[in-house]
Amino acid sequence: MKTIALVTEKGGTGKSTLAVHLAVCAARQGKSVAVIDLDPQGSALHWASLRGRDDVPVVAAKIQELPGLLASARKQGADIVVIDTAGLQRTAVYGFEWNTEDSNPSED
Repeated sequence: MKTIALVTEKGGTGKSTLAVHLAVCAARQGKSVAVIDLDPQGSALHWASLRGRDDVPVVAAKIQELPGLLASARKQGADIVVIDTAGLQRTAVYGFEWNTEDSNPSED
């Protein structure tokens, strides 16, 4: 499973927009994809409610729930998980031990 976390200290930089666009592109290529919305503003979750399709599930969560959600996504066979974060959330996200096994560039 590939995990893409969009993290910047500044809010309003387009993280949510990029997150949902990456997820839709992956879904259109036949990948099983999910978005985890860690931003209390909930922009990705709001987008999903307006979109009216279920091919890109979006889950709103708190940062403390992230390890469990990633484990669940892996268990359910997700190919890609996109994590949308709030501005100033960098330290909290970096506090997790990330499995970097899958983070090397690949051609698949």
